[in-house]
Amino acid sequence: MLAAGIAILAPGPVLANDTVTSDPNDLYMQEVMQTLTAAGYHGLRVIKERRNHLSGYDADGNEVVMTIHPTSGQIEKLLYVRATDD
Repeated sequence: MLAAGIAILAPGPVLANDTVTSDPNDLYMQEVMQTLTAAGYHGLRVIKERRNHLSGYDADGNEVVMTIHPTSGQIEKLLYVRATDD
């Protein structure tokens, strides 16, 4: 799994259409999502029940759910939603 090695430490620029919030966890996840988007992921969204979980699509269009480490910013776990995606 290539995605497991992506480090999400470098904050990206806040774009005009991004939601700016004072919640540090929300800002952290915005930075994570910007870095993942730059790596080819798209349609990313935070799964609200667990703020360190994201869902979206990888660069190949496979639907994924991932767990982001709360301090290192690395992908801890990457799961493909469909068994045939990988």
